Amino acid sequence: MHVGVSGGWRSGTNNIATSPLRTIQLRARPEQRDDVPPGGFQNGDSNRMVDTGVLAADHAWLGGLEFLSVLGPFSLQAEYGANWVQNAIGAGPAGFTLNPKFVPPQNFMFHGGYVQLAYTLTGESRSYDKRLGRLDTYYFGRRGPFTNAWFVRDEDGRLDFGLGAWEVAARYSYVDLNDGSGLTQVRGGKMDGLSFGLNWYLNTNLKLQFEYVYDHRYDLPPGSVSGFTSGFGTRLQFMF
Repeated sequence: MHVGVSGGWRSGTNNIATSPLRTIQLRARPEQRDDVPPGGFQNGDSNRMVDTGVLAADHAWLGGLEFLSVLGPFSLQAEYGANWVQNAIGAGPAGFTLNPKFVPPQNFMFHGGYVQLAYTLTGESRSYDKRLGRLDTYYFGRRGPFTNAWFVRDEDGRLDFGLGAWEVAARYSYVDLNDGSGLTQVRGGKMDGLSFGLNWYLNTNLKLQFEYVYDHRYDLPPGSVSGFTSGFGTRLQFMF
């Protein structure tokens, strides 16, 4: 079992060409990246599902909690994070103009997290590096799966094969970018998502993933449309 706590402080972005004020903006894309609008891997999926908009604020504090438990082929992990934006005085500063929405200055808290459950069908356990206090770089340790994936015909002409390691996983995630009330409310929206995965570890270095992701956004600012996005994706990873 592993638990962790994290914290941080961030100053607002300072771009004097745009505004003399420091700014902070929190937003999130769909959890599954694609190429809409088209533009290659660097610009793929620039759409944001939820967005606080640009806030004129000095700084933000961050805090996080993490949990992991591995019990044989089962693993459970979860993370929760919060972002406290301090002394926000307005919204949408651009071209040296500011909407003085927050009088007096306001503090806001935005938060989110996920919980994930995984099970290895072939019986392997996820590897943990006790020396560094984190999950191992190699998912099942340097020994890898019980049996590597292979498929051959033996000297007697019979087919012989190894399965590798197979894992199923499910994740629920949530983010809330709404806070405040009345005229001083920041309403960036809420989003939650469900993901289901099937992972095939052919050996220590090679992995093939299949995943379905469903994201739903709601409780948005006026004029925005609630709805969902979903998709199926695959990924081939070679580690060396």
